Amino acid sequence: MRITSSYIYSQNLNNFQRQQNLINDANNRLSSGLKISNSYEDAGMFSEGSRLVYELATFQQISEAASKAINITKNSDKAIDEMSKSLDQFKNKLIQSANEVHSDTSLNALANDLQKIRDHIVNIANTSINGQYLFSGTSIGTKPFDEKGNYFGNNENMQVLLGSNVYTEYNISGQELIKGVDNDYKKVISTNVRLVDRRYDINKPEEVHYITQDNKIRDLIGKNYLKPNNDNKELNVNDHFLDNDGARFPDTYFYVRGTKGNGESFKAKFKMEANESVGAMLTKIGELYGNTKENKVVDVTLSKNGTIEITDLKNKESQINFSMFASTAQASDFGQIYPPKPPTQAEIDAVNAAVAHNEQVTNAAAAAGKPVDPKDLMPVPTLPVVPQPVNSQRASVSDPSDLRNNDNVFVLEFTNTGNIDTSFTSDGIDYSRSLFAKKDNVLSSNISQIDKNKNVATDETKLVNTAQGAIKLNPNDNTRPDSILKLEITSKNKVHYSIDFNITQGTVTANYRQNGQDRTVTMPITNVVYDHNQHISDSVKTDNKDITYKQLGDVISMFATDNIPTRDYQLVPKYPNQANSPMILNDADKAELESLLISSKNAVDVGLNERGQMTLTDKGATTTKIDLAIFDANTMNADEFDFGTDANGNPIQEGTKKGDLFNFNTNSSLIIDESHVDIIKDLDKMIEAVRNGNYRADSDNPELLKSVGIQGALKRIDHIQDHINKIHTKIGATQTSIQNSQDRANLMKVNVDQVKADVINADPAESQLMLMQATITLQATLQATAQVSKLSLLNYM
Repeated sequence: MRITSSYIYSQNLNNFQRQQNLINDANNRLSSGLKISNSYEDAGMFSEGSRLVYELATFQQISEAASKAINITKNSDKAIDEMSKSLDQFKNKLIQSANEVHSDTSLNALANDLQKIRDHIVNIANTSINGQYLFSGTSIGTKPFDEKGNYFGNNENMQVLLGSNVYTEYNISGQELIKGVDNDYKKVISTNVRLVDRRYDINKPEEVHYITQDNKIRDLIGKNYLKPNNDNKELNVNDHFLDNDGARFPDTYFYVRGTKGNGESFKAKFKMEANESVGAMLTKIGELYGNTKENKVVDVTLSKNGTIEITDLKNKESQINFSMFASTAQASDFGQIYPPKPPTQAEIDAVNAAVAHNEQVTNAAAAAGKPVDPKDLMPVPTLPVVPQPVNSQRASVSDPSDLRNNDNVFVLEFTNTGNIDTSFTSDGIDYSRSLFAKKDNVLSSNISQIDKNKNVATDETKLVNTAQGAIKLNPNDNTRPDSILKLEITSKNKVHYSIDFNITQGTVTANYRQNGQDRTVTMPITNVVYDHNQHISDSVKTDNKDITYKQLGDVISMFATDNIPTRDYQLVPKYPNQANSPMILNDADKAELESLLISSKNAVDVGLNERGQMTLTDKGATTTKIDLAIFDANTMNADEFDFGTDANGNPIQEGTKKGDLFNFNTNSSLIIDESHVDIIKDLDKMIEAVRNGNYRADSDNPELLKSVGIQGALKRIDHIQDHINKIHTKIGATQTSIQNSQDRANLMKVNVDQVKADVINADPAESQLMLMQATITLQATLQATAQVSKLSLLNYM
């Protein structure tokens, strides 16, 4: 009986504890709202709940990050929209200025309006929100643009996390916005000499007629087939240049230098007859760039203003360039071109009869011993003399310099951008020996250096990677000349240095005159290499294939500032007893070179700009005295247009050959449009064209030699507007994409929250019912326990 009572009591106690635990669980669920509070209660449920909490936190983070990114994109969108509207205003003003009816005062007023719009665009590009600049890339604390349009931000993009390892760029850098690239645009270049019909008097404005493709080559040369002051005779359009009128015009030779779109330079010469069309000339130019009947690489056309325009149809990062002049032998006698009619047989017979008669009279008088009576002589008629035609090949040369100051040749320029050559003259014959353009204290070239991967070169780029042909790297190769860059430098102190930067030999040789004596100094091209074993730096001779633009710039800076070696520098082996030891400068030469470089770099800054163009900035002057030219040493030499000889040993008059290895500053075509934009600086050029009344390129006007004018600006502004519209579309699409991602994150957050609730959240009704059931059961247990506790031995008796 004790066992039974004890057993019942024990069972009731267990029931009591169990129901008490159920009541506690129910109370915990009701108070916390969760099914479990500790991981040991249900490991599976706890793990699933933790994962869902993490998911909720992730979607919350995505939503908040997307919200911040959307604010940036919205502000960027508004700024770009404002910029687009400003460009519309700019274009309207530009169109207004293109009407050639404005006075100088009116043009100046328009230019002032354009300047204000341009300044507003700069302010938009410098927009900041809460101290963060929108268009500085990731350098949000840096003001992106100065007043000149120079960019100081970076080209990196900020990213927002929109999913597991899913990042989206959400800003527009100033590099992309203002200095971007549009690969769907073709590079278009133009000559700046307007071709006119020279059969007319081109000095009279009313007689100026621009050349079309239907004109003949004879129309390009016109009156210049005949030397002036030729017995007061001249060619005129009314009486001459007619079809089949018997004219014997000489051939014209065309000399072309340029670069194809793929960066391959070339030189060419071709001949055309007077009666061939200008359209045929354009076709030949196209063939030089690779055009065939089946494949068109470039489009060569004539503008309505008589300039040649070439569009590269194939190369996105085109390096196309063009320069051309033509030469024609001139007649010294009118009859060389329009010869008199040859004598008829009757005229010849009359002359022969008169000569025979006079001979008979003379012989008879001599036999009679009498003088000849003039009355007995017959007058001998004068027969017309037909002079030899002009020798066309007088205009065919291999050395273009031979055409300068040649009174027997007429030279027609197609390109002349006014670049002054190293002899301080300017004409269309010279191509690449021109001095860098000078503005205040800055010298700059006009040709971008592009490597073989179509990337803009930097100071660290190797010369071998940008050469427009094969550099001679083997010094022992005697089959061709060394690859040499010629540097012509006039220093701050007006000392002129003629320098051979010999890439093949890896040396620099400078010739100059000092204190009335001719001097020469030579130094190897070296770079500093740190020896980690010996913990020292050596000036090691650079392998010619590794020479960089920085090393070229160092040489320029030294001589431009007169920080030149006092002696020839000598190389010594770093390890004297080791074969193939690196060659280094001795300690004295190394120390002097380092000192010269430091001094020169404190005075000038030389290097490639963001467009790959070589520049020199004179830090110590507002207007520099320095002059600089860099060109292939083999250019403009006696055999520049030498194409060998034929089977009979006669010079070949036409042909094509490889061009210069490097071009830095050329007297060549102007760029009307290209894939790159530099909006602020492009607008500056347009404003300058309006202020000066430059409607189109014109070689006859010194101010228009290098300007495409308002007409070219109209084409460029269309490109700029299209570029901004693309950026506007991009930022809009980015904003939409991020907004969609945020909406998705918010939706997923709701869904995951619901799943989480289903997994770990307690049902209040269920928990209340559970509490009630546990309470009733507990009460029953307590009542049963009370009844058992009242039992005694008497209940069993």
